[in-house]
Amino acid sequence: MQLLLYPLTWLELCGNIFRTVGYSFMLHFVMASLFTYLAAREIGLGRLGATVAGVAYGLSPCLISWVAPGHDGKIYAAAWFPL
Repeated sequence: MQLLLYPLTWLELCGNIFRTVGYSFMLHFVMASLFTYLAAREIGLGRLGATVAGVAYGLSPCLISWVAPGHDGKIYAAAWFPL
């Protein structure tokens, strides 16, 4: 019920549900990487260190393993956490 209030969830209703959920997951992985990069730059890391941190967080096994039925809310929360 609470996911109905999340704006990016409405994108999942604009087509084939399986494909759009996959696109939503990919979008959130990219967002997690980008937000981690920005957070690392904010605390003073260089570009290379921030890039490594962003890629490491965006593709971390704990984040990727939540791609299972019912765990999309965890992915959404983890993607916004570094921001």
